[in-house]
Amino acid sequence: MHQLHAASVTDTSALSPAPGHSGAYRIKAYASPGLAYWRSHGPWPGRSPALAPHPDGDAQVRIRPACPGEYDAVGELVLAAYRTLPGYHAEPDYEADLRDAGHRAEVAEVLVAVDSTGQVQGAVTYVAGPGNEYAEWDDRDAAGFRMLAVAPAAQGRGVGEALVRACIDRARGDGRGRLVLHSTPWMTTAHRLYERLGFRRAPGRDFAPVPAVSLLGFELDLRPGGQSSQRA
Repeated sequence: MHQLHAASVTDTSALSPAPGHSGAYRIKAYASPGLAYWRSHGPWPGRSPALAPHPDGDAQVRIRPACPGEYDAVGELVLAAYRTLPGYHAEPDYEADLRDAGHRAEVAEVLVAVDSTGQVQGAVTYVAGPGNEYAEWDDRDAAGFRMLAVAPAAQGRGVGEALVRACIDRARGDGRGRLVLHSTPWMTTAHRLYERLGFRRAPGRDFAPVPAVSLLGFELDLRPGGQSSQRA
């Protein structure tokens, strides 16, 4: 059965400043093998809000590969986030796929966003290239990501953006020229995030896995001097 991909790039975070904060906030990355740390350092005039401060203080999440002991929790988080989407249609086989983070980790790379208490607040599946069962493209110079999700309680704090930026870094590190994704038409909050990070609509990548579901293609140019290379 062909998997439904209607929520393959879920990001439901509002990405707006917390009450009382009107400035935009810069996300800074601290790279180390297998890990990336993202921290807010605002304001940054002239930029759209990226990572809003948590009401209890400066927000911070750590991006790293998921551990085997976290796979069940990651699967439940992804499913919970998808179920909050407008237009989401429950389908047992697809929900089983959403829950199966362990299989995704076997064939691709599942990244998680972990807060200062060690709780997983978001996840994404990074796919390094075509030929993978999770790849929705056959472009040999492209990487992509799937099943981006933020825990409902953590939405609006920039977790989704941190995960997307980690995928951008992975794709650059893999020497890819493009990072691609697909999204449903109603995921407008996610579309604004992608556009802010330099992604552009790629109508040539649009497709419909089933007649009732249309997927919109997006693409980020990672080549040196590309139109989006300075924004991501």
